[in-house]
Amino acid sequence: MRSTRTIAGFVATTQRSVMLRDAQDTEQLRALHPLLHLDRAPEPGVRSVLATPILGSRRAVGLLEFVNSLDGEAFRADDLRLAEATARMLAPRLEALCVEAPSMKAPGSRFPPLRSSAAAEDSLERLLAEVASARSPENDRDDEQRDSDDRDSDSLAARLVRRIVLDAQQRGASDVHFEPGGTRGGLRVRLRVDGDCIDHATVPATFRSSLVQRMKVLADLDLAERRRPQDGRFRIQAGDSAVDVRMATLPTVGDNEDVTLRLLSAWRPRPLDGMDFSEVNLARFQSIIAAPYGIVLVVGPTGSGKTTTLHAAAGALNTADRKVLTVEDPVEIVQPGLRQVQANARIGLGFPEVLRAFLRSDPDVILVGEMRDRVTASVAVEASLTGHLVLSTLQANSAAETVPRLLGMDIDPYAFADALRGVLAQRLVKRLCTHCRAPYAPTPAEWEQLSDAYGHDAFAVRAERTSTEFMLHRAVGCARCNGTGYRGRVALHEILPGSGAIAGLIRQRATIVELRAAADREGMTTVLQDGIEKALQGITDLGQVRSSCL
Repeated sequence: MRSTRTIAGFVATTQRSVMLRDAQDTEQLRALHPLLHLDRAPEPGVRSVLATPILGSRRAVGLLEFVNSLDGEAFRADDLRLAEATARMLAPRLEALCVEAPSMKAPGSRFPPLRSSAAAEDSLERLLAEVASARSPENDRDDEQRDSDDRDSDSLAARLVRRIVLDAQQRGASDVHFEPGGTRGGLRVRLRVDGDCIDHATVPATFRSSLVQRMKVLADLDLAERRRPQDGRFRIQAGDSAVDVRMATLPTVGDNEDVTLRLLSAWRPRPLDGMDFSEVNLARFQSIIAAPYGIVLVVGPTGSGKTTTLHAAAGALNTADRKVLTVEDPVEIVQPGLRQVQANARIGLGFPEVLRAFLRSDPDVILVGEMRDRVTASVAVEASLTGHLVLSTLQANSAAETVPRLLGMDIDPYAFADALRGVLAQRLVKRLCTHCRAPYAPTPAEWEQLSDAYGHDAFAVRAERTSTEFMLHRAVGCARCNGTGYRGRVALHEILPGSGAIAGLIRQRATIVELRAAADREGMTTVLQDGIEKALQGITDLGQVRSSCL
């Protein structure tokens, strides 16, 4: 318990300011409290004392104490008002650093865990309640009160941004969407989890501008610019780790400004054997990227995990005897050992310019974020034919579609045929929650559908096992998966090899059907077949496979 036998204790306990003309005058001290005296014997020159509490939202978090004024006179009312204004300014910043006593006594706890414990007090519900009760802008407040309220608003906005980002990280979200609802509507907050957007919170309309402005401050964006998109980055500290965030703004109708945050901490390098490859596809892909030179492409629609797979391949090649250079826009995954370049076309540092610089930097492996245009593709193919292994991505729906897409960019078919080592196409589908998925035997109609989709001959070989072993699974829903029945995502793959037969078809500008038939003859498992295999293993369900591959 705080003592009222000291000036500091009295101020902290009563949460009242104290201004003493003569701190050594016992009558003045007793007028405040009968047992009040100075903490220690004062020096002879100590006379006037001014002390004011620093009040947080729920308790006093400190105090300011001043001894003697510069002019030697007693403290005045103006001094007291200035001290109290300073205390109001410091309060939210000090409160954010406060930790409850039980947390300080936790075994083995040190400062980073304490920061985490303090953040845990700021639940989303409590913060939104603070927002709802916060003072609205008013014209009749004086400048000092308005400044104090603005500072409180900034502190609350910072805590709310932090809480939303940490919530998103804990739920495994890849993105956070802030969407204003009309001129007077609230700010809708949605998380993208396992590929789907889900509602997370609604911030009151009176606070949405403060929240957006706070994020723009964190990302070092132009606060006054609302007519054009902007992008930037910031970092949220979370205990011993940090959450790196990429922010993009988008002007929308009604003079609104949408914000999308991408959590880059969710985009970490993964090993190749953790990329959901089947044993056959893993061996094939490892063989392809083991080539000393040539081009390897990872293709698929937007959001299919191409960058993650590309970095898994780069990570496998990132050994002490190789130099690996990457050019991306933006750089979402950072790996130690890779020499990574952020492309910036606005300053003349586009993909082609960086690639040409790479060729003068003695690399073994070059990673190109995306084949965006003819020039980038031409330089990449040229690099792959001059002793470098080039890894890149392309927007395509299947491995076979990649060839006409690139040839449509006026790439020389002979050069591309010589350079191509392989194309990996992939899709992402939801992974069944292993805690609640329910097995069931397929009906004859489902069996026939599987056979048609897989290919009757191939499926007959696959289904040689007895029907009692042939089981599918359906989503149920439990607490671990938030009632959805799914938890995480799994990749489906197909690999078109850069074989002699495929190279010959590329030179002839063969059709997609001809390329796919040739790949099938060489043993390619299609994305659909890989999805059915994973459905049979209980990793996903048929609905997910159908929606992604058909």
